[in-house]
Amino acid sequence: MALSSALSMASFGILTTQTKISVISQNITNADVAGYTRKTHVSEQFTTNIGTYVTGGVINSALNKYLVRDAIDDMFVLGRTSALTSTATIYGKKIGNIASEYSLADSLDRMHQGLSALAVSPEDTAYKTQVVNDARQMSNYLRNLTETIQEQRFTADKEMSNVVSRVNGALAALQELNEEMAFAGQTTQMDTSNYEDQRYYLLQQIAQDVEINYFTTSDNRIQVYLPGGTPLLMSKVSPLEFTGATSMNELTTYPGTLDGITVNGIDVTSNIRGGKLAGFIEARDDFFVDEQAKLNELSNKLMNQVNAALNMGSSLPPRTSMTGVTANLTAASPFSGAGTFRVAVVNPNGTLVNYQDINIGAMATVGDVVTALNAVPGISATLTAAGELSISATAANTALAINSNNTVTTPDGFNVGQFFGMNNLFKGTGASNIAVADYLNTSADFLASGALSMSATLAVGDAAISPGDGTIAKRVADSLYQSVAFNAAGNFGVQNNSVMNYTQSFMTNAVFRSNAANEDMKTADMLLKNSLSLLDSTQGVNIDEERALLLQLENNYKASASVIQTIQTLFDALIDAIR
Repeated sequence: MALSSALSMASFGILTTQTKISVISQNITNADVAGYTRKTHVSEQFTTNIGTYVTGGVINSALNKYLVRDAIDDMFVLGRTSALTSTATIYGKKIGNIASEYSLADSLDRMHQGLSALAVSPEDTAYKTQVVNDARQMSNYLRNLTETIQEQRFTADKEMSNVVSRVNGALAALQELNEEMAFAGQTTQMDTSNYEDQRYYLLQQIAQDVEINYFTTSDNRIQVYLPGGTPLLMSKVSPLEFTGATSMNELTTYPGTLDGITVNGIDVTSNIRGGKLAGFIEARDDFFVDEQAKLNELSNKLMNQVNAALNMGSSLPPRTSMTGVTANLTAASPFSGAGTFRVAVVNPNGTLVNYQDINIGAMATVGDVVTALNAVPGISATLTAAGELSISATAANTALAINSNNTVTTPDGFNVGQFFGMNNLFKGTGASNIAVADYLNTSADFLASGALSMSATLAVGDAAISPGDGTIAKRVADSLYQSVAFNAAGNFGVQNNSVMNYTQSFMTNAVFRSNAANEDMKTADMLLKNSLSLLDSTQGVNIDEERALLLQLENNYKASASVIQTIQTLFDALIDAIR
C-alpha cells in the first residue's frame, strides 16, 4: 500500500511538472507577442492519511489591471498630441520663421523696401516692377499657406475615417472575446488567461485612438463607454459612425458642412476628448480653422491698407481705361458715402486736358456714379457684364487720372476708388484667392506712385500728375506700418496693430503652436514609455528567468522519474520474492 501511494505521488509530480514546463514553453514562445503576459502554474494539493498529493492547479496571468489602466490613461494623451502634431508640424515647417528668406514676413518686408525706393525714384520702372513682383510673391505665399491649411484639414478628416474603422474593428473583436470569457465562466478548468490578455491589449489599442471608460461586469464581460457616457460596447457593439469629406476648403466647417462623430445617430464629437481621434478633430475643426481665420484677417487688412492708399493716386504713364475689381454690381446696387473725388482727362505725359470734382454725398446707387462719370467731357463709364465699373478716355491720345481724395463710402469706410477697386494692387476676398490686379500683370508701369493734383487752381495745360511725385508710393509703404484695427480671428483677440507686426505675430504664433504640440507629444510619449516599462517589468516575460525555471523543473522531473524507477524496482523485487 505504501509503495502504491509513493508511486501515485511521484506520478502526480511528473504530471504537474509537465504542466509547468508547458506553461514556461508558452511564455518563451510568446515573449515578444504584443499584449502577452507571463503565465504561471499554481498547483493544487490534497492531503490524505497517507500523505500530501500535488495535482491539477490553475494557470495564472501576471496581468496587472491597475498598471494597464495607468498606461491606457497615458495613451489617451499621446494619441491626441501625436495626431495633432503630425499635421501641425507640416504647417509649422511651411510657415518657416520671421528671419528666414522667402518667408511671409520677408516677402512683405521686401515689398516695403521696394515701395520706399519707388517713393524716392517714382519714375523708375524697375522699382515698380519689383513692387509688383513682391506683391505677387506675397499673394502666392498667402494662397499656398491656405492650400497647406486645407490639405492638413483634409488629411485630418481622412484620418478620422481610418481611426473610426480601427476602433469599430477592435470593438467587434472585444465583443467576441467577451463571449469566449462568458462561455469559459460556465466551464470548469478552462484556461482563460490568454483571452484576458487579448481583451486588455484590445483596450490599449482602442485607447490610442479614442478615450474610453470601461469596467468588467459580474459575468466577466468588459463594457466600453465614451467619457460622456455613450456606450460603445455592452451586450453588442454600438459602432462609431462618420462620413468623411470629399474635399476641403475654408467654407467647409464643423458644425455645418462637415460631419461629426455619431453613435446610433447621436453626435458625440464633443465627448471625444483623447486619443488620435480627438487630435484629428482638433486639427480639422480648431487648430487650422484658427490659422485660416488669422490668415484671412491678415490678407484682408493688407489688401485694404494698400488698396486704400493706391486709390488716392494715379500712375504715370496714365491708363487709357480702368476697370475695377469689384464685381456683381448693377445700376441699382446701393451706394452711399460722403466727400468729393476728382476725375481728370490727361495727356500721356500727365498734362491736364480737363477735370471734374464729383460729390458723392447725394448719390444712392451705383448707377448715380456711372451717370456722374459720363457727364465728364472725354470720359465714358459703364458696367461690364461681370458687374465691374469700367471707365475709358474717349478722345485719341488721352488717358485717365483719379484721386479719391476725402471720400468715405459706407458701410466699409472705403474711399470711392477702393469701393470700385479701380486702382488696386491686390484683388480677392481673402487668403485663398488674393492676387495682383490684372492691369498690373499687363504692365507694372501702371502702378500709382504719385497723385492727381487736387489744387483748386489746376488749369488746362498744367502738370496734373508730376513725374517726380512719389507721395503715393510712400503712403503705401507707410500703410504697412500704420496701426489699424484687426478683428478677433482664431486665437487672436481684437487688437490695434500694423500689417507688418501682425504678420510677424501670426508667424511666431503659428510656429509656437506647432512646436508646443510637438513638445506636448514628447512629454506624453515619455510618460507612456515609463508606464509601459513598469508594466513590462511586472507582467512581461524574462526569457533568462524562464530558462532558469526550466532547468529547475528538469531536475524535478528527473527526480520524480528516479523515484518511479526505484519504486518499480522495489515492486519487481517484491513480486520475485512472492514467486
